[in-house]
Amino acid sequence: MSTITVSTAASPDNWSSWNFVLRLCAEQLRERRLALVVGAGVSQGFKLPNWEILTERICAACTAAVPPGDLTLEEKAEYIWANHCNRDDREFALLVRDALYAEYSFDLATLTSNSLLAAIGALVLPSRLGAVHQVVSFNFDEVLETYLGHLGFLVDTIVDVPCWATQGDVAIAHPHGLLPRSGPPRGKLVFTSASFGRVTGDITSAWHRELLAVMSSHFCLFVGLSGKDENLMSLAQRVQPQHASKENGFAYWGVRLAKPDDSRRHKWEERGIAQVPVSYSEIPDRLFSIRQAAGRL
Repeated sequence: MSTITVSTAASPDNWSSWNFVLRLCAEQLRERRLALVVGAGVSQGFKLPNWEILTERICAACTAAVPPGDLTLEEKAEYIWANHCNRDDREFALLVRDALYAEYSFDLATLTSNSLLAAIGALVLPSRLGAVHQVVSFNFDEVLETYLGHLGFLVDTIVDVPCWATQGDVAIAHPHGLLPRSGPPRGKLVFTSASFGRVTGDITSAWHRELLAVMSSHFCLFVGLSGKDENLMSLAQRVQPQHASKENGFAYWGVRLAKPDDSRRHKWEERGIAQVPVSYSEIPDRLFSIRQAAGRL
């Protein structure tokens, strides 16, 4: 397997080829600078809702009916927070948690048979061939932690920053908060219009600095993310001009696995993240192949 050269990495045309991206990700894995950034698509096999369905569930579960009109999902969530939960962040977080896990299908058989989680586990596995140590999850759920913990990984879950340096096999950061199935909510939930307004583009916040540092120093692989999250998009826009890969002449600093007909392709590419067309069912095999390719380098 040949090494990526400056000339091939500088050409945007190469980045839609899986063979090229495979070599690049394998090299970054060997160098221990491949990071995963994951969204709701990772939890899809456990009957956990996407953003739209989660919002519908919290609206249906409360007594304060959302007024008719062309409200965004964040605006609907904020109305529930203000009028049903009386602006009580903890009460709102518990409402969201109940809606999040309302149909959650959890048992060890389901957990261990999920091919996408298995592929992520393969990338995280400590090895002389390299491993993913940094994961950024924009999910509220703890599916990934549960799975990796079951495999015997030492997982450091980060919900507040700044924090002590981690010592585990993998660090999973939850910048938008974490809602464990049992126990209290952790971190500050980012779900309403007001909460997004507070964090999006705030270069003074600790989370912004933390994510900027992680993403700027790693080649990032984006899985299960749509591009609707404006906090992530704002952050990606700031990463683009200062990413470490600029020294290597990379045309992009990250790759997103996306559906071939994805309508937000341009939005990601404008922020320095290449798009590799792939169906959802193909993603596990693509991730497994990165680990395998690292062994062939």
